[in-house]
Amino acid sequence: MLLSGRLRGALWWCVRAIFTVAVVTVTILLVRAFDARRSPDLKPWHTASLESEATSQVLEAASFDEYLEIEARVFAEYLAEVEGEVASADRTRLNRFFADSDASPQRFEQNWNRTFEWWPEQTDPDNIVGGALLVHGLTDSPYSVRHIGRILRDAGYYVLAIRMPGHGTAPVALTRSSWQDWLAAVRIGAAHVRGQIGQGAPLVLGGYSNGGALVTKYALDALEDPTLVRADRILLFSPMIGLTAFAQFSSWNKLLSGIDYFEKFRWLTLEPEFDPFKYNSFPKEAGHQSFLLTQVLQGQIRRMARHGVLDLPPVLSFQSLVDSTVLTRAIVDDFYSHLSPGDDELVLFDVNRRADMAEFLRRPHRSFVDGLEARALPFSLTVITNGGADDGTVVERRKAARMTAMTTTPLELAWPKNFYSLSHIALMFPPNDGLYGANPTAAVPIGAIQARGERGVLRVSMGNLMRARHNPFFDYMAERIRAAIAEPAQ
Repeated sequence: MLLSGRLRGALWWCVRAIFTVAVVTVTILLVRAFDARRSPDLKPWHTASLESEATSQVLEAASFDEYLEIEARVFAEYLAEVEGEVASADRTRLNRFFADSDASPQRFEQNWNRTFEWWPEQTDPDNIVGGALLVHGLTDSPYSVRHIGRILRDAGYYVLAIRMPGHGTAPVALTRSSWQDWLAAVRIGAAHVRGQIGQGAPLVLGGYSNGGALVTKYALDALEDPTLVRADRILLFSPMIGLTAFAQFSSWNKLLSGIDYFEKFRWLTLEPEFDPFKYNSFPKEAGHQSFLLTQVLQGQIRRMARHGVLDLPPVLSFQSLVDSTVLTRAIVDDFYSHLSPGDDELVLFDVNRRADMAEFLRRPHRSFVDGLEARALPFSLTVITNGGADDGTVVERRKAARMTAMTTTPLELAWPKNFYSLSHIALMFPPNDGLYGANPTAAVPIGAIQARGERGVLRVSMGNLMRARHNPFFDYMAERIRAAIAEPAQ
């Protein structure tokens, strides 16, 4: 009887705990849902019914030419349903969805929101060096990989930068896209590149952010599926191997956002759309799909590593130590640490450790780097960091796989004034980028925006405006890429 009473008591407390958690969760959701109603009004780019975008079921049987035909229909629908429905009050100089605005993609030499392919300028198409498939990030567009594409094209590579489904048009399109749709497009792109370059030439897969997760997933699938073409080298830039634990709750909005009264609750941010090649508004469903992708990817890495079949081609990754979008530690713990010792390398861009910057940093971020430098890792490690505490000069600290001794080489580089770190979105753009660079030439010079005023006034977060937009060490990264692709394929 005593034991039965204790069991009943324990069961009662469990029921109370579950009920309390449920009540607290529902309360938080309701509070945030009502708070979301105070967000800016939804516009056609948040509500349009863009239905032409193909799903993975359609893309599994599609060729590259058919993919381009689908993309053409997608953009035709976008012009009618979004640009064609912009209200007079929204026809402003900084609205990318107004065709005559300074932020319109149509003001550029080409619309970089769309898929593009490049052949080497000075190379006979029948005798090219190799081919590369480049995949952009979430809410992004092929614009973000074009500088990497030029490096590869100038080295004699055929380059395909493929637009992922849901991207390049309006942010509402991401409310209907899944990671399976994106992966299906990657498969189409890889097959097309191999068809263009033939069987003997090396194939490079390059991915930025969410695109990094996608090309990694594709490369793993190709190890297990003989029908998929295999890559000879992988280039990753801020790869989305892991996201914060809070990302798993990004889909909880569905409990309420299906109700029209709470439709704004579907959105994590609703901001002015002044960037011609990247969405500023972010639907929660897009974050949820990225989280699902990272979970599937991490599970596949662990499974293949346990069975000894994680034999990827050489991987070269570039990552900022501080990154508010992806987990830097996950790149090491959930990916690189599982690779077989070989020719893989991680290049880590440290924070600016100049003495007068230190007191402004929330934490030193040094323990993670020290731990990597002290361990014998199964991959090569390069850290781009300060040469000393008194100035902003930069050195390269590097060690080979399975070694602990770091060699230091001075670089003819320095931290620019007022830079305390790189950022997730800065890595892909050189200082001379016309949109995000230090001295941009675009009509909307996003890289040079320096807003000054009082807090709580702007609709765009100050953190977004202050975020580093270009990589002052891009030339170093470019040299490392050239050196990597010049090595014989393994």
